[in-house]
Amino acid sequence: MRIAREDRAIEDADGVTAPSAATLAPYQESARRSRVLYNPIPPAKHLWHEEGCDPKTIVFVGRIDRRKGADVAMLAAQSLMREDQAVRMLLCGTEPGIEIDGRIYDYAGFLEAFIDKDLRQRFSFLGPKKPEEVTRLRRQGGVILVSSRYENFPYIVAEALVQGCPVVASASFGIKELVAHEETGLLVAPGSVEETVVALRRLLQDRVLAGSLAQKGRQRATKMLHPAGIAAQTEEFYRHVIEAEGR
Repeated sequence: MRIAREDRAIEDADGVTAPSAATLAPYQESARRSRVLYNPIPPAKHLWHEEGCDPKTIVFVGRIDRRKGADVAMLAAQSLMREDQAVRMLLCGTEPGIEIDGRIYDYAGFLEAFIDKDLRQRFSFLGPKKPEEVTRLRRQGGVILVSSRYENFPYIVAEALVQGCPVVASASFGIKELVAHEETGLLVAPGSVEETVVALRRLLQDRVLAGSLAQKGRQRATKMLHPAGIAAQTEEFYRHVIEAEGR
């Protein structure tokens, strides 16, 4: 019923916007006028720097659940920890739990069920954090990992790019519009532990590549998501809709 009401609202609307092309695509045929308007992200005040981070620390910010791919993130980190005793993972976010085969695992339960006993102390779950705390946390990491199985416009990716962090992310919906693979970050198949391991390993071992992707990602995202630019695009689209309907 809700979906049917949403479809009717889109058909009746004079203009429709969405924060990603992937989100807008299914409705473009039924919408009279449509445009992608990304959510604005202000330029970062506190940038990531190689010399200020732990190059062997992976940072995951997001809910501990299946949609955000917390299981993929922790299993990928475990594989790298088996190879390199310096690798660590920091996680923060809420904890609804990861559903696997009909069972819900909280963070501690997932570690106990799926992570080697001798590696568990190298994972740190910090719980929910305020935005300014997340900003500081991202600066500590050598790589930011976003392993979501589905995203619309993921703030955690956009904010990490604007902050100038090296990013490994799943090629899911809106993420593919924010991260240019091999140019501003590395993309992997959603849900793939194997691909996530390969991408993380590349950036953890090749710090020159990590720094280059981070710099280019910041430049592209800052320009693409600047509030002044998004405001101008929004005003232009609204004006177009109003003038078209006025005729």
